[in-house]
Amino acid sequence: MHSSSGVSRPNLKQLKLQARELLADFETGQDTARQRVARALPKLAGDSARTPALQLKLSDGQLVIAREKGFDSWPKLKSYSESGAGALLPFLRAALAVVNGDIETLRSMLEQNPELIKQRSTEQHRAQLLHYIAVNGVENHLQRTPPNAVDVCRRLLQSGAEVDSPCETYGGDANQTTMNLLVSSLWPHRAGLQGELVDLLLDAGAAMEGPLDDGSPLRTALQFGYPATAQVLARRGARVACLDLAAGLGQTAEVQALWDGRDRCSPDAEYRALILACRNDQVQAVALLLDLGVDIDTHPDPNQGTALHEAILWDRPNVVRALLERNADTTIAHGRWQATALDFASYNGRLACAQILLDAGVTTDLNEALVSAVQQNHLQMARRLIQAGAGKTPALVRAGALNNTAMIELLS
Repeated sequence: MHSSSGVSRPNLKQLKLQARELLADFETGQDTARQRVARALPKLAGDSARTPALQLKLSDGQLVIAREKGFDSWPKLKSYSESGAGALLPFLRAALAVVNGDIETLRSMLEQNPELIKQRSTEQHRAQLLHYIAVNGVENHLQRTPPNAVDVCRRLLQSGAEVDSPCETYGGDANQTTMNLLVSSLWPHRAGLQGELVDLLLDAGAAMEGPLDDGSPLRTALQFGYPATAQVLARRGARVACLDLAAGLGQTAEVQALWDGRDRCSPDAEYRALILACRNDQVQAVALLLDLGVDIDTHPDPNQGTALHEAILWDRPNVVRALLERNADTTIAHGRWQATALDFASYNGRLACAQILLDAGVTTDLNEALVSAVQQNHLQMARRLIQAGAGKTPALVRAGALNNTAMIELLS
C-alpha cells in the first residue's frame, strides 16, 4: 500500500498482529518487550522497573506500536495505514530511519532533500538527525540503537551533519553534542557500538576535549560508568590531568604521579577518585588509593554513599569483594537512600553483590533487604535472602499491598 507521495504505508493487519505479539512477549516477561513498553508508554516515562506490575491491555500494545512508528496515537496510525491521511513529517521519517537502521530510506531522503541534515526536531530537545545516533535525551519511544548504527552515523556525516552541533537536551548548552550524549548513553553501550561510534565521531572532527575544552567527553564517560569507552578516548589522546580521571581509567602510575604532585583538581579529589575507580571497576586503582591513605568509608557528600555503595550501585562485584577484604563498613547508610550495604544491593537488584555480602557474613538489615526485594520485584533476590534467614512477615505484608502474587506465593 502506498500514499500519493510514494511512501510505503504499513499494513493494518500486520500492525494489529505486531501489537498482539508484543502483548504475548510482555506477558511472558521478555526483557526486550518490557523495554519497548517502558520507552513508549507515557505513563512509564522509560522506567522499565515499573513494568512487572503493569497489566497491559491491547490498547497499550497498539499505542506502543504507533509510537514506534512515529505516531502519537493508534487512531492516527490506523488512519494513515487505511487512507494515507496524516503522514509523518519528513524529519520524523528520517529520524525513524536513523533509529531503525534503514540506510536506504535515509539515503534516498537526504538525496531528495539535502537540507534535512541540518533541520531540527520540533520537540523541545531540538535535536538534529545526528543526535539520534546518541540515543539520549530524545523521545523515549525512539531510543534504540540498530546493529548498523556505525554505518548510519557514517552516512549522516558524509551527508554534511555538523559533528559538534549542540541541541537542547537536558536544558541545552554547548556540551549537548552528539559525542557527550553518546558517551553517557545506555543503548549504544548495550549494542556494543559506543566505542566504535566515538572513534567515528573523532575521525569526523569532534572535539576531543569537548566544545568548551573542559574534557567533558572523557569525564562524562567515566561518570556514567563506561570504562571501555573512556579507554577509547584516552587512547585517542584525551587529557588525563586529574586524580579522579586517572583512577577511573585504572592508570595506577598516573594516580601515583598525580598524588605525589598533589595535582588533584578539586578539594574532594581523593573521595572522587575512589568513587570513579569503584564505578569503573578499577580494582587496582581502588587498592592503590586505599594504600595511599584514602578513607575507605568516607562519604563527604550528604546525598551520596561510601565506596561500597558505589560499587554495589554500578554492579561491580570484584570491587565489592576487594572493599570487604579491606574491612569496608557495611553498616553505614547511604546519605540519600538511608540504606546499608545489603539493603542497597537488594533494592537495586545487584544479586552478585548481595551474594558476596552474604558470603562475607553480612546480615545488617537482612529483613529490610527482603522488603526491598519485594518492593522492586526482585524474585531471585528474595529467594536468596530467605535462604539467608530473612524474616518473611514484613515482606509478606508489602507483597500483599502490592498485590504481587509471585512474591506472596514465595513468602507464604
